[in-house]
Amino acid sequence: MKIIKLLIIHEFVSGLNGDRSHAVVDGNQLGAQQFVAQVLNGFGFDVELNSLNEALGMLRVYAMQQAAVSRAPLIVVENIHSLSPEAMNVLCEVAALKVRQESAIKLLLVSDRSA
Repeated sequence: MKIIKLLIIHEFVSGLNGDRSHAVVDGNQLGAQQFVAQVLNGFGFDVELNSLNEALGMLRVYAMQQAAVSRAPLIVVENIHSLSPEAMNVLCEVAALKVRQESAIKLLLVSDRSA
């Protein structure tokens, strides 16, 4: 089942328009700072940030700049059911970002855990 899920995610992401940035993150046991660092890394940033606030600020600025030119970045979170509560709060904060009344980030949340 996990291999099928990964194939579907890979096919979806590879079919995206080339000018839209995306990050695929495995949420399994990630803390907030690790989550944001992996998202930024997925968007192509290779930086060492000293704090969660600094990393979140960079993510906010990047997302809002991209959304302003109609290229809201996509975050795919695998194993969303295993994301830490702190990282889930960060995800909710990022999901609330808006530019001209539209979402500045697109999200695809994936889980293979049954209810």
